[in-house]
Amino acid sequence: MEKDSKHFNEVSVQDTIWEETNKLIASDKAYVDLFGSSVAITSNGLVAMVGAHGKDTNSLTNSGQVYTYKRDTIDDAWTEVSKLTASDKADVDYFSSSVAITSDGLVAMVGADGKDTDGLTGNGQVYTYKRDTIDDAWTEVNKLTANDKANGDGFGTSVAITSDGLIAIVGAYRKNTNDLTDNGQVYTYKRDTIDDAWTEVSKLTASD
Repeated sequence: MEKDSKHFNEVSVQDTIWEETNKLIASDKAYVDLFGSSVAITSNGLVAMVGAHGKDTNSLTNSGQVYTYKRDTIDDAWTEVSKLTASDKADVDYFSSSVAITSDGLVAMVGADGKDTDGLTGNGQVYTYKRDTIDDAWTEVNKLTANDKANGDGFGTSVAITSDGLIAIVGAYRKNTNDLTDNGQVYTYKRDTIDDAWTEVSKLTASD
């Protein structure tokens, strides 16, 4: 499938009719960035994250990047605040293949489903972040990999987090289980509020 560059259109609700209010384009846009491949927004609509998992950074191909945005009220224009890349970025990580953010905009998760770790290829990794409310800077806190990781799992292809930031789930859509190929698996996590450490709690597969 041919890939092309994208942008993210924001819309608003008025009497069940969606109205496009503005368009966001990356400040450093380039060919095949795939900007808008993942998006997340806070419950109050004032902080947002946009993924560009095809972005080339630091001479790395498809390493991926996340753009963070902020506005003061829901009627204001969005301002690009920062760009996030993985601390251990490499070629074809596809960092930002998924993004998730808490309701208050203080905790976020970013998936990199093409990441190679521990001598494996494409097993995937998820990065967790915390935001400083004073300067809006995001700090990478830790990196999550599956405890049963294997080649080509695609861990991090999807992520979701609860409004309070204490529970999260991570999808690995190419995971092989029970001698089945690419049937997929979901991992559930809980976060310790003292040290922000995430603990893998369980693994979910479909009943059929």
